[in-house]
Amino acid sequence: METKVAIPYDRWKILVVDDEEDVHEVTQLACDGILFEDKPIQLLNAYRAEQARQMLKTHDDVALILMDVVMETDDAGLVLVRYIRQELGNLGVQIILRTGYPGKAPERQVVRDYGISDYWEKTDLTADKLHTLVISGLRAHQKYITLLAYLKQLKEEISRREKIEREKDRLIEELKEAAAKIKRLTGLLPVCSHCKKIRDNDGKWNQLESYIYKHTEADVSNSVCPECAKKYYPDYDIYEE
Repeated sequence: METKVAIPYDRWKILVVDDEEDVHEVTQLACDGILFEDKPIQLLNAYRAEQARQMLKTHDDVALILMDVVMETDDAGLVLVRYIRQELGNLGVQIILRTGYPGKAPERQVVRDYGISDYWEKTDLTADKLHTLVISGLRAHQKYITLLAYLKQLKEEISRREKIEREKDRLIEELKEAAAKIKRLTGLLPVCSHCKKIRDNDGKWNQLESYIYKHTEADVSNSVCPECAKKYYPDYDIYEE
């Protein structure tokens, strides 16, 4: 099933770039009343390539461009295509070239070397064909927007899962540390019945204070209990009654 996303604007903008006034008028007539995905069409008109550049800077949401090749120069349209794709970095707008001088811009070369959606001679474009090209161009633009939205969602999902994995790794490390501490404090401790030294896993005998310091987070301070104080230090009143 095809995924669709909400279009972030309320109408489809089509930029007509041509130095002939009657081309603009014919295009307007062909586009009147067209609705695509329940949204109307708004035509923007530019009569020179430079004017089109300025309009594209103002309207960054143009979906389709119907562009002449020969205007103020023989390759003004082709230069504008490269500006749109390379300098503006706009890969989503669909560009259909229309020319009355096919010999100045051979179709095979133009299609191969320029990032255009379609190429037509003006004499071959009937009103019905132009209508079809407009709908096809808008549909291609919509698919591009849908793809961008999908890629954005995919990137966000990858980022979310990476965050979960990092958190999971952190929790695992904490559990390992906790398990290691618990392991240190469990099991039978071999204690010498005379000197009270403790034998570790390597078979070495350690002073009680040293063993506690190595295997727990506790610290040891030396003192004397009341019984030992009376037995070994009877002359000192360490613990007053």
